Amino acid sequence: EEYKANRMEMADELKPQFPLIKEVLRAFGIPILEKDGYEADDIIATLAKELEKKGAEVYILTADRDALQLVSDRVKVISTKKGISDVKIYDVEEVKKRFGIPPQKIPDMLGLMGETSDNIPGVPGIGEKTAVALIKEFGSLEEVLGRINEVKRPSTRRALEEHKETARLSKSLATLEENVPLDFDPESVAFSPDYQKVVELFKSLEFYTLLKRLEPEKRKAELEELPEVAVKSVYSESELKNFLSKVEEKGAVGFYALFEGGRLEGSLTSVAFSLEDEAVFVPLEGLERGILLSHISRILQDENVKKYVIFLKDLTHYLLNEGIELKGAFDVSLAAHLLSSAEGSYALWHLAERYLKVKRDKKKDTPAYCAFTLYLLGRNLGKEISQRKLHFLFYEVETPLAFVLAQMEREGILLERSVLEELGKEIERWLEQIEEEAFSLVGEEFNLNSPQQVGEVLFEKLKLAKKKRTKTGYSTDFSVLIKLVGAHPVVEKILQYRELSKLKSTYIDALPLLINPKTGRLHTTFNQIGTATGRLSSENPNLQNIPVRGEYGLRVREAFVASPGSVLLSADYSQIDLRVLAHLSGDETLLAAFRKGSDIHTETAKEVF
Repeated sequence: EEYKANRMEMADELKPQFPLIKEVLRAFGIPILEKDGYEADDIIATLAKELEKKGAEVYILTADRDALQLVSDRVKVISTKKGISDVKIYDVEEVKKRFGIPPQKIPDMLGLMGETSDNIPGVPGIGEKTAVALIKEFGSLEEVLGRINEVKRPSTRRALEEHKETARLSKSLATLEENVPLDFDPESVAFSPDYQKVVELFKSLEFYTLLKRLEPEKRKAELEELPEVAVKSVYSESELKNFLSKVEEKGAVGFYALFEGGRLEGSLTSVAFSLEDEAVFVPLEGLERGILLSHISRILQDENVKKYVIFLKDLTHYLLNEGIELKGAFDVSLAAHLLSSAEGSYALWHLAERYLKVKRDKKKDTPAYCAFTLYLLGRNLGKEISQRKLHFLFYEVETPLAFVLAQMEREGILLERSVLEELGKEIERWLEQIEEEAFSLVGEEFNLNSPQQVGEVLFEKLKLAKKKRTKTGYSTDFSVLIKLVGAHPVVEKILQYRELSKLKSTYIDALPLLINPKTGRLHTTFNQIGTATGRLSSENPNLQNIPVRGEYGLRVREAFVASPGSVLLSADYSQIDLRVLAHLSGDETLLAAFRKGSDIHTETAKEVF
């Protein structure tokens, strides 16, 4: 019962990983062999010996010392010293060189000396050196125990006499079982990955780095060529009208646009439309630009014609710059995000690979073929949206939201430069004062922003705590400094200096530089498909990350103001996650608390206590 009893219990976080590990192995076509009542080592031993009999050359990859007993002319052990980057291959000669005994005597050695990691007791007081010497002299553990009186050292004799049975048990525990009943056919384990399954699994597990490492040709082994479509470049009004009449008749079209310039002032340079069997490319240049745009505008604003597009919010900006309000849009990137919110990428060819099972062809990476791909994707994803009952969420919530977000981005927010300038000057004075106080406390000047200099002052000059020195110096990050608060007053000064310095560089100095010179306002980008949870994210600048704590954090917020005649309104859901929990679980106590308008945390505390 004590065998391996000293092993730490498996962490709760690790237990649910095993089914996932098996899923990944199966996708790669790697066999999994298990047998109730037997350890993995026993299965490995049985396999090694079976394969050896069939004339195979066998390599066992392991860090376990007891596997060395299996080494023979045809079986070798690859011992992992440090991961798989630093390994040593043991053949018969290497085992003899390392231990001084042949591989088959390893269980005898472990029976005498024990194995701490497996809680194999061995004989107290006998280590590797003594165990090997005894086996060399007597030949086996059984011979040692049968001739104890011949053992020269008295203390070893006594130990062996007292722990005979323990030694025998220890050898038994260290000896691997080579006759596990296995249903195993070596021919069935040829490496045969299902790359399509691997890619889908890696995406669901968010193994994006591993995805990149899959050999591209293997990843795309099951992908097909994008179908052909008739492509035509259109330069005249009559040709465009002729094509768009077909679009109105069909009621759906793939639409792809190229543009130049920023999203608030940029313009369309060309567009492409595609039906199932025909695609057109329309360059928007020259005298006909205005006329062509008027016809394009008519079709894009027709709610009865579904437009399959990608990245609807970005497209909306450029169309609004041309005076076009897009209606009847189906955004394939938005649909794909609803169907699977952990994709990592919602770019056109990524979606084509996933949903159409087609590979990217550089020859077909043209606006017309992009429009054709959007047409195929839109039809495919539209069916999935309906099958998954996401119709309301997609058409009534997410799609209209894309237009709202575009308007929010265009509107921007007003920033009072003077507030930040005044705050910047005040913090500059504070930083100088904190610096002087820090210098005074330690008796020398040093750069409070330099981890190297701060480390030398704290750990060498003031000798606050013995910290391990790395190649680049001492670690002085927040987690290290916060533990030293109270040890010396300079620590608090350093923390205060860093906090104010970061606030100044990240917000006070940086925000005014992001103001659009034409509008005089900040225009963030809201990412509708940036998070797996469906929350919005914000970037350039991140308006969801403006400081709220501390005097100076709140004063940074004071720089965000409403236009004259308007107000800023702050609105927040009241405990939305707990309300969703109450709704989904139907828990009566939770529901009653919300219906009464009680404080949910107080109600929970009452229930618990």
